[in-house]
Amino acid sequence: MLILIIGSLLGKTIQGLIIIFPFMFIRKFSGGIHAKKLRTCLLSSCVVLFLVVWLVDKLNNNIFLVISGFSAACSLICVRFSPIDSENRRLSVDERKEYKITTISMTTIFVAIYGVLLYAEFRIYAICIAEGIILTAMLQIPCIVVKLWRVCREEKDQKNVNIVVSSKSD
Repeated sequence: MLILIIGSLLGKTIQGLIIIFPFMFIRKFSGGIHAKKLRTCLLSSCVVLFLVVWLVDKLNNNIFLVISGFSAACSLICVRFSPIDSENRRLSVDERKEYKITTISMTTIFVAIYGVLLYAEFRIYAICIAEGIILTAMLQIPCIVVKLWRVCREEKDQKNVNIVVSSKSD
């Protein structure tokens, strides 16, 4: 609903809908950062959706290869790191497997749609698909960074414990 309002205000309802489809379908199973308060969620969603819809026709052919490369990298992020558990709801092992397969499938489908739109020279709509994929990955990156930070800290702490234990036994 929000995307319809923003798209209509900007005169880009179709582009808004095309952006939201990959975002909605991939994000449902890939996970990512979530706001803790509804007000924060609504405000940040409005700002982000406004920016991506507004940006659609600002991206020109000169940076189309950059958009394609960035979209490909974001697709790989979604495939590699999904699903990301939410603090509000942890996934079971079976759900993780199911969500992983679904995320890979959805991402592959939208990358294929992106390719078809490019081939058919519907670049404005291809950009919309790319933005939906990129937006999904961008909301995963903070969670990925936090997770990698924790892993590095745990490894460092474990090395410190091993050093202390080995120096005491010497």
